[in-house]
Amino acid sequence: MSSIRQNVQLGLADPDAPDAQRVLLFRLLVANAQELRTRMDRLLAESGLTTQQAMLLQVLQGQEEPPTLTQFAALLGMSHQNLKQIAAVLVRKGLVEIRPDPADARVRRLHLTARHRRLWKQRDPGDHAEVAGWSGALSDREVRATVKSLGSLYESLVATRGEERDSGGQLGTFTTGAQRTPEAASCLVLAPPRLAVVRPLSAPNGPLWWRPRLAIREAPCSTACAFRGRLGAISVTRLV
Repeated sequence: MSSIRQNVQLGLADPDAPDAQRVLLFRLLVANAQELRTRMDRLLAESGLTTQQAMLLQVLQGQEEPPTLTQFAALLGMSHQNLKQIAAVLVRKGLVEIRPDPADARVRRLHLTARHRRLWKQRDPGDHAEVAGWSGALSDREVRATVKSLGSLYESLVATRGEERDSGGQLGTFTTGAQRTPEAASCLVLAPPRLAVVRPLSAPNGPLWWRPRLAIREAPCSTACAFRGRLGAISVTRLV
């Protein structure tokens, strides 16, 4: 058995068991993604780009209309601040422009530039040929089957993004700032080191607010204000 296969099978008593196979699938997807990202970073280095930046540009190019920063961050599953930082780099490179919306100057939208189009027109043929060679160990039939399977998996993951693994669903609601929760017995507060996601009750279908390294625990109502913010009433959902 190769050392690579041994590494991905660590901790699995029976690697052939159905659940273990799904764990192996996850590990192999992560390992392949890391290897492919390293290769693509090297390939794009001559243009001063990273794989993440190129991915962002590709997704932006596929939008029917220039999205707002908030809309695009939600689409990519990243924080508004992280997207803003990446976009700022791409603006400095002349590949993206952030312009006010003609109908509402308070809204800012992401636009691709002519320089972006020239760059990929020049790069695409060579990049596509190089990337095609990376999957040379698979037959054309295997590639088609893999593309179909991974496409289905990705659609499912995006559709359930932010949902917790257990069936507990929403853990509870409370208000932030100086207000106390209405519950008399106990409430939910947040503390390190786990992850949590909060959603404003005033906009249940709006973007999620990610709070890294937070955990959910029960505590007396007197400590409800351990979580500070300006979101008003929010719901809390545990992540795994």
